[in-house]
Amino acid sequence: MTSNMSEFKRLAYRYIPAHSSPEAPLVVFAHGFLGAGDDWDAITQALPDYHQLTIDLPGHGKSCPVQGVSFDQVCRMITATILDCIQAHKLSATVPVCLVGYSLGARLLMYLMTKHRATDETINELNVSGLVIEGAILACLTMSKKPRVGLVIANGLSALSRKRLAWFWPIGISKRCFPH
Repeated sequence: MTSNMSEFKRLAYRYIPAHSSPEAPLVVFAHGFLGAGDDWDAITQALPDYHQLTIDLPGHGKSCPVQGVSFDQVCRMITATILDCIQAHKLSATVPVCLVGYSLGARLLMYLMTKHRATDETINELNVSGLVIEGAILACLTMSKKPRVGLVIANGLSALSRKRLAWFWPIGISKRCFPH
């Protein structure tokens, strides 16, 4: 990866390696308002076959001293943190990345994949193969009505993971989030 993200602060994070394969996808978790990365502990324990990255958003958890003044700035921090994790833990530059967000984290990830992506091509260095959101209002997207979203997915978790996560999301998980 040839990222020029050094001017952006990295966010505090916890990386959990996959138990099965070094080629396993990386699942990135972004918590909700007033939360922290450890809010995802029950979920991360249910997904041992995936590399996992839980991020503390600016002003939360171990990222309390980090300030983000705009969605664009926070999206650059999220991207820099993911790229940092991939490099630090020697994951493949093409590792499939599935972004999972709740509430504020979901809104940031939606923004990252829509409006931010159009203005900052650094996100294209990531092989984003999925986006899972829960408890988000599509306020950051241009729409006449902003419906509440239970889950949005592209490209799927394994059957076992879907079964384990079914209790967390009211509408289950698509089979297509990851290629295996």
